Amino acid sequence: MYQYSLSWFIGLFVRSIHASDKDAPDLPSRLRIINNHFTYSLYNNVCRSLFERDKLLFAFLLDCRIMSSEARLPAEEFSFFLTGGVGVSGKDVPHPEEEWISAKMWGELTRLAQVAPIFFSLPDDIAADTQAWEAIYDSASPQQAPRPGNYSKDPTPFQQLLLLRCLRPDKILPAVNNFVESTMGRKFTEPPPFDLPGSYAESNATTPLLFVLSPGSDPTTALLKFAADMGKDTDISVISMGQGQGPKAAVLINEAVQTGKWVLLQNCHLAASWMPSLEKICEGIKPESADASFRLWLTSLPSPSFPVAILQNGVKMTNEPPRGLRANMRRSYQLEPIATSEFFETCNKPEVFKKLCFCLAFCHGFVQERRGFGPIGWNIPYGFDDGDLRISVRQLHMYVNDNEETPFEALKYATGECNYGEP
Repeated sequence: MYQYSLSWFIGLFVRSIHASDKDAPDLPSRLRIINNHFTYSLYNNVCRSLFERDKLLFAFLLDCRIMSSEARLPAEEFSFFLTGGVGVSGKDVPHPEEEWISAKMWGELTRLAQVAPIFFSLPDDIAADTQAWEAIYDSASPQQAPRPGNYSKDPTPFQQLLLLRCLRPDKILPAVNNFVESTMGRKFTEPPPFDLPGSYAESNATTPLLFVLSPGSDPTTALLKFAADMGKDTDISVISMGQGQGPKAAVLINEAVQTGKWVLLQNCHLAASWMPSLEKICEGIKPESADASFRLWLTSLPSPSFPVAILQNGVKMTNEPPRGLRANMRRSYQLEPIATSEFFETCNKPEVFKKLCFCLAFCHGFVQERRGFGPIGWNIPYGFDDGDLRISVRQLHMYVNDNEETPFEALKYATGECNYGEP
């Protein structure tokens, strides 16, 4: 589902030229401003359509490509990071008789000595003082532990990644996150939250908007709320795709193109045989003949049958819980009903409600972060999606509003046992 066309890329670049700051004293400054704006715009737009597991990888690859184009990242170092120096002859240094230094680790360290000149004496230095290097190997955060000698200050940030790859490859992920933050800025490690208005602004009548689904995600509620905000709550038609639904969807689309309505086709992966027809319909929608208000919204699980043309030219979005407690809580506050001031500001005990609402967002984010460990504390694995948070927040609002004293026992039972299950 990760497909992007050259025309999409060019359009994004042109928009960056117009949207970036134009107050530059000279041409080099203006070009630098455009470049910075476009880089972050590219990161935002691509991340919007990536699953959470791939967003840091994209930021890292983007960072490496930029550094390579500016001659700040030697090709042999990047190759070593990917392969561990396969094909490189290692430096001939005897393997220390230490249990923690495996044959694989020592082989990579000796090959690293031949890849980057700054590490030429690394195998000898480790063999001469194994105790100091073992402290790094045993550290809970080896990516932050000081290196012996000059190995903390002389290697570049990327060379520090190479060293960590040899010693503790299990900590590469947080180290890559730190690397991207130090070289490109923290904003490139904090993917943008789910943003329907932003995605809508990038679209037009001929550009389909596609939600790439993941287990437990359902963007329909958020889309219907957005349609109401845009005054389209009575002008959006929803149809769940499946056997025999293709012709009905075609009729809805043809009508909506002329009248400026919205159409939502749910679960397009269930209508694989009709996808070529959908591609033809989308190709037949022309700017001069379509109402400018028309929008075609699609939802689909990743599927090989989904039309490539729609993937390349459409606006793609994912709606997964972000990684990290902070990002998770930020997203919770942007969900309906918390994001609406009519709900958030109307409780008759605002101080109590807002504090408990924060606690709910924290609890929800914490539970979602624990999903990586399986059903620990619960009987079965469960995703705890946005619906669990929504019902809990609405119950909290009702209980706080309807009682003089905050009914903690009732809240504990409703939220902790009914909605989330007692751990």
